[in-house]
Amino acid sequence: MNFDLTEEQQLLADTTRDVLSRSYDTESRNKTVDSELGWSREVWNQLAEIGILGLGFDEDSGPTEVMVVMTEIGRRLAPEPVAAAALSPGAVIAAPGSPEQRALLDEVASGERLLAFAHTEPGRRGSAELATRADRDGDSWTVTGRKNPVLAGDSADLLVVSAALPGGGSGLFLVDGDAATRHPFRTFDGQRGADVEFDAAPAQPLGTGGDALDVSAGIEAAVIRFQSALCAEAVGAMDESLRLTTDYLKTRKQFGVPLKTFQTLTQRAADMYVSLELARSMSLYAAVCVADGRFDPMVAARSKLQIGRSGRHIAQEAIQLHGGIGVTAEYPIAHYAARLTAIEQTFGSPTDQLRYLAGRVGDYGTAVL
Repeated sequence: MNFDLTEEQQLLADTTRDVLSRSYDTESRNKTVDSELGWSREVWNQLAEIGILGLGFDEDSGPTEVMVVMTEIGRRLAPEPVAAAALSPGAVIAAPGSPEQRALLDEVASGERLLAFAHTEPGRRGSAELATRADRDGDSWTVTGRKNPVLAGDSADLLVVSAALPGGGSGLFLVDGDAATRHPFRTFDGQRGADVEFDAAPAQPLGTGGDALDVSAGIEAAVIRFQSALCAEAVGAMDESLRLTTDYLKTRKQFGVPLKTFQTLTQRAADMYVSLELARSMSLYAAVCVADGRFDPMVAARSKLQIGRSGRHIAQEAIQLHGGIGVTAEYPIAHYAARLTAIEQTFGSPTDQLRYLAGRVGDYGTAVL
């Protein structure tokens, strides 16, 4: 099987890398992250101009292209919420949305409208029932509840909200950002999010109708899409962390010789490479499954588990091999470690994934010898 990128996908990766490389170095990124918005509108508009923000909304592009772009986002540690405010919630709307709802995606692709996927709830883990409720009065719907954390929820114009339906099951609704009460915050890795409260907020069911549309599988697919994007971003961050570490071992001297001459250190770098390739394979596996329309939670859990383990290993080793400089804000390694740690905990930690997989052991068929 050929796992190489096509010519068009490689061009997409190169273009994304060029745009982000011109926009950010460590100093400029730190300055942007410390700004009120936390990311650059100028860079956002550049990504829109080259078609990045509309990937996966139609048949011309899909999860593989999203994986390619998110890997470059992670490699440059770009703070723009490409997955959180465009690609992931946009794909959710594109799948079951009505023609009028899908028309909103033109504004998302052009960078004019920001989205956010409001699904995670405080104290809720795994498949626990949603506490956020949707209520119907004739043809009108409202949503009441609380979502936290909502990535990019501080700046989103439109929220894609999961809520329990009156007759049982769950649904997805579109809620105007101004109809909710938002408490913005900055995460430890420099990203932005919000604690969002809905108090009978006017809502529009996604698709043909709330109680007539069983979208529980759609919610699960939305989470899996988001996880796949995060896995790809993590691979890019791991790749760059390894590159920075090996470059440091080649140039930094101890006792008059480069650190690369110490066999123990080169063996640790080799172990980092093994972790990276394991993560890369699982990220590709997750993206290919989504591209094939297979939103398998077990595949997602396996991928997220390996990404979390690899990310933690590479982040810890990168800091250890850099020494004291590795934890300074002026040097990029600490920022890569922070982002990898945040991705590890988003939509379920490795422990959560392992718990889910352990609970599904009985679903495996018995091997016949």
